[in-house]
Amino acid sequence: MGMIYKRRYKRKDGTMAESAVWWIKYYRNGVPMRESAETDKETVARSLLRQREGDIERGLPITPQTNRCTVGQLLDDVLNDYTVNCKRSLVTVTYYIERNVRPYFGDRRAVSVTTADIRAMGYPFNRSFRFV
Repeated sequence: MGMIYKRRYKRKDGTMAESAVWWIKYYRNGVPMRESAETDKETVARSLLRQREGDIERGLPITPQTNRCTVGQLLDDVLNDYTVNCKRSLVTVTYYIERNVRPYFGDRRAVSVTTADIRAMGYPFNRSFRFV
């Protein structure tokens, strides 16, 4: 069970004040995790807490960077892996990523991409590969 709260801090004159932003605290494997809800609305913070607790229950990984990672960053990691491991298909993969995937999804958050988005983009690998 988690909780929502507002952080308290000490001003320069020594008085205590409360932040306007709500924070959530939940437990994952017995370790307390604290995260800013980035809102001043209590209902939004409660919703985020329920979402995080549901993700833990389903076994999904939860880290602060999970929801901020973009598809472009993941594609860069794929290309880096192919380069470091000297994969022979580096040229082919680079071609498909830069021509087909990055223009559609490069700046989007990875968690926001759905199967419907991919189908709407069109599957680029269903035609034979040819360099122009």
